[in-house]
Amino acid sequence: MAQDLVANLPNYAVVSVLGCEIFARTTNISIVVTHFSAEGTLWVCLYALMEGKKRHFYILVLVFLAFTIPIQILQGFATMTQTALPLDPLTQALGFPCSFYPPNHMNLYSIATYLAVARNLVALILGMYTFTVRYRKQKNALIRVIKREGGMYFLSTLILKFFEALKATPKSPIKDKYTIIWSLNWLCVNVFAERLLLLLKKIDHPGTQAVVSELMFAGEKTRPTMEIFEEDSQTASEDTVGGLSSRVERMGEVKSREPGLAPV
Repeated sequence: MAQDLVANLPNYAVVSVLGCEIFARTTNISIVVTHFSAEGTLWVCLYALMEGKKRHFYILVLVFLAFTIPIQILQGFATMTQTALPLDPLTQALGFPCSFYPPNHMNLYSIATYLAVARNLVALILGMYTFTVRYRKQKNALIRVIKREGGMYFLSTLILKFFEALKATPKSPIKDKYTIIWSLNWLCVNVFAERLLLLLKKIDHPGTQAVVSELMFAGEKTRPTMEIFEEDSQTASEDTVGGLSSRVERMGEVKSREPGLAPV
């Protein structure tokens, strides 16, 4: 956000073309790191729900990296090769310090977005299978939070990434002049991952630590005792995280002038 304030918002700062390109590179790297971390958090939760066995951990890591590494390489051809241009009089009068040429290698970026859709679909299928097989009879607060927030995350990002892939496809009739899909995609990934962590933290029950510990490190002969959560913990899971709704609204009002493309 600090980089975005300097390079992409109307602040009447005087930044050279080279400075704009440096800001663009560092901003794109920051977006990749935050996006990667947010998505990885959801995969860690999925690993925990699979009892924390080593074979599940290695499988999930390999699957995640098998998608993520090609995605970042292909996306890098578009985001990391974009160049800045001198400001035109209108852009300069409005106070924007940087302006950029359209990105190159959109065909490679399109492939990266479809890989991102496939990665989300795999995670969604694994999550649905895990809940259907292991937790279909569980009604406690911990499971409800993971199911609800994780479901919101994967469904929303799956839809948004699919439309981003269609938009990025060469000669596609879908246009996004005001980067609405980009903004929603960037926002939802981080907000829903953050909501999951904050709501899990709000589940205040004496048995929480024991259940999470057993859930993460249960052996082959033990099963998580999730049933210890009683209905009195429901209210904690359904509380709204203070200030989150207003924060989302404020972020949605910001006009995006990102030099990069949607993080996939």
